[in-house]
Order: sequence, then C-alpha cells, then structure tokens
Amino acid sequence: LDFILDTVSKLGLFLEGQNSKLAQRMNSKGDSPDPDESASSPSSLVAPEIRQDVLRSLDLQTSLIESLRMDYNISFKGSICPPEDKLKSRNLLIKAQRSLIELLVMFVKGNTKNQKVIFAHLRALRKGPLKLPEEYPKDFTKKH
Repeated sequence: LDFILDTVSKLGLFLEGQNSKLAQRMNSKGDSPDPDESASSPSSLVAPEIRQDVLRSLDLQTSLIESLRMDYNISFKGSICPPEDKLKSRNLLIKAQRSLIELLVMFVKGNTKNQKVIFAHLRALRKGPLKLPEEYPKDFTKKH
C-alpha cells in the first residue's frame, strides 16, 4: 500500500503543481518533491486542465474507480491472520482509498469532461469508500 500512497501523492503533485497543499503536506512529513523541480519548472507552467486531460487520456479514471470499489473488509473474508492484523490491513486500505478520493477530487476539479466521466460511477462508489466501516463485519467471529 505504500507504493499506492506514493503514486497517489505524485499524481496529486502533477495535478496541483509544486505549490499545492499536497506538496506542502508532503514537505511537512519529511518527504519532498523532486529537488530539481522548482516553481518555474515546465510541469508547473502547464495548466491544471491540460494535466487532467492527459491523465484522462491515460485512463486514470478507470484505475481510480476500480480501486475505490475494492472492499475494504477484504481481510475479513477468508484470511487466517489474527483479528488485529485484519483491522490493521483494513485501516491501511481505507487510508489508501481516502488518498484516492483526494486524487479523484483533484482529477475532476474545474474539468467538466472529467466530471462527466466520473459522474456515471458515483452510484457504485456510494457502496464503497463513502460508506463508513463497522468495527467488525457482521459475519466476523473470533474464530477467524
């Protein structure tokens, strides 16, 4: 999941530019964008709409939707690990999905083409990350 979070952060930096809130948050955690990258770099001079269009043409929306539809309780379905590990796994997956939602917001912000593409999938997303998880799934027992 670290790879996913790192990739989401880098895509967010691409969408928002180096002076974004995401870049500031990364810097405050000790991570930083490419040191050779400056506010006047070529990627920061490209309009956000063009960056969004590039990612749409690379079909980012499909990856986002599929990732967000993943069941965050998957560790409770057949896994033989202890309950603490199942909860840890679910928490990591939820953290990754929340980062994906932030990226999704950046992907559609001010871009009507991307909004139309994502709008068609909103109903499916309501069953996934937009629903709060229970402490344990209903069919969970200590025997898992």
